[in-house]
Amino acid sequence: MKKQTIILCCGKAGCPTLTKSDESDLLVLTDDFGGEVKLKEEELEKISDALIEFREKADVSDVKDS
Repeated sequence: MKKQTIILCCGKAGCPTLTKSDESDLLVLTDDFGGEVKLKEEELEKISDALIEFREKADVSDVKDS
């Protein structure tokens, strides 16, 4: 089966990858050290939402700390 892989590179060595196989609904997030986490697409969307929330809270705390 064909796999689809996206490299999540931030300009440094050891970029994580996100791979989707035609065999499964799961996506595999592989970190810089070869560790893997299998997630559903909906779970990855929640991670994206959580990251946005962290950033918003960081922006608010930066304003309060000033």
